[in-house]
Amino acid sequence: DEPRKGIDVMLSALPAIRAAHPAVELHVVGAERGPVDGVVFHGRVRDREKREILASSQIYVAPHLGGESFGIVLAEAMAASCAVVASNLAAFRAVGGNAAKYVAPKDPVALAREVDRLLAAPSDIDTLSEAAADRVEMFDWSVIVARYRSLYETVANTGNTPGAVPFSSPEGE
Repeated sequence: DEPRKGIDVMLSALPAIRAAHPAVELHVVGAERGPVDGVVFHGRVRDREKREILASSQIYVAPHLGGESFGIVLAEAMAASCAVVASNLAAFRAVGGNAAKYVAPKDPVALAREVDRLLAAPSDIDTLSEAAADRVEMFDWSVIVARYRSLYETVANTGNTPGAVPFSSPEGE
C-alpha cells in the first residue's frame, strides 16, 4: 500500500460517489486494508487476475499523488477498454492523452465529481472506453517495433534522420 498511489484520496471520494450510485463497488488491487463498505481489497495479484478485474470494470481510477515516470497502469486499463479517470500528472497525460479524464491530484471532491459524471452518463463511459482502446494501440510492441524499423530504414537508405537539423560548429569544425 504505497501512499503515492492515492488510495486514501479514492476512499475519501467514495462516499460521495456511493451516495449517488449506491451499487458502485470499488476494487483495490495492490493493497490490503481492513473492511470498508463497498470496497474489495485484493492485495497483490497475478497479472491474469489483474486482467480479469480490469475486464470486469467500467471505470479505472488512478488518483496517484505523483512520482510516476510512465502510466503503465493506465495503459493496462485502457487495453481492457476501461474508461479512465486519473490524476493530472504528466506521465498519465502522455499515456492517456484525450482518451482519459483528469483531476487535480489530492482532490477527492474533484475525483468524486468526475466519476459521478461518468456513472451518470453511460454513453460517456462507452465513448471514453472506445477512445482508450484505440489510443493504447500506440503502446503495442508490434506498433513500436514497426515505427523503429521504419525510422532505421529511412536513415539507412537516405543517410538522413527525419526531422534532423543540420549543425555546424561556430568554428566550422
